[in-house]
Amino acid sequence: MPIRAGLEAGRSPQRTLARDQVRLAFHESGRGAPPLVFLHGWGGDRTHFEQVLAHFEDLHRVLAPDLRGFGGSDQPPAGYGVEELADDLVWLCEQRGIERAVLVGHSLGGAVALAAASRRPGLARGLVLCEPAIFFPTAALERIDALIADLASPRCHDAACAYASRFTFLRQDDASVRDAVLAELRTCSPHVLHAVFAGLRAFDAEPCASQLRVPVLMIDGARPFVESDRFRRCCPQLRVTATPEVGHYQPLLAPQAISQQIGEFLAGLGD
Repeated sequence: MPIRAGLEAGRSPQRTLARDQVRLAFHESGRGAPPLVFLHGWGGDRTHFEQVLAHFEDLHRVLAPDLRGFGGSDQPPAGYGVEELADDLVWLCEQRGIERAVLVGHSLGGAVALAAASRRPGLARGLVLCEPAIFFPTAALERIDALIADLASPRCHDAACAYASRFTFLRQDDASVRDAVLAELRTCSPHVLHAVFAGLRAFDAEPCASQLRVPVLMIDGARPFVESDRFRRCCPQLRVTATPEVGHYQPLLAPQAISQQIGEFLAGLGD
């Protein structure tokens, strides 16, 4: 399976806009409705969705930002709560004239998509959430709190890589993808890794999920860590599928399967 071209052979075309003096980088291409907005996870950047994005840009307008702190975007000292990242996204979509979009978020990006859809009515026509970092099981909170403490220490990068290795990859996952993700984590600023994960821990997804009135698809991996029953109680229209053959980094490990499920979701939206 090819490794994402963005990390190994140069980035996808980048544009930037500045919000309150914070430069936000993004890729935009294609045309056609509904627009698709792709949101990467913790430690990643827009190139995580590069193969999926390429599948759709001939038929849809696509936007893929680097969330603040990651990729080509600035790394300010603050502003890394989920709601703040969602406000960046809402602002960027307003600047680019994007509305009634399907928001496709992986991990952290799933939480940001959920928050943005609730904060800006009319922005989302639907949500596709790939292993979103929301509704964590109670049993996972102790190790998440331990990770957040380690991320604030001098061993930040070692802790981030150890967590990703143990909890996000399967033994059979493509080793070259795993190695690229771990190498990318080591390039991230420690204050960003810590602040973003602390923001995820503090984020209350229930009010946002309860406000959703649009179709929602959640794509689990082989080891789901979202309590889908809690999510469904808040969001009865939730539909859950899976990529059971791969771990957490679905857009990199199974881009064709993710593209197919997004395509089926789009077909179900109608005109």
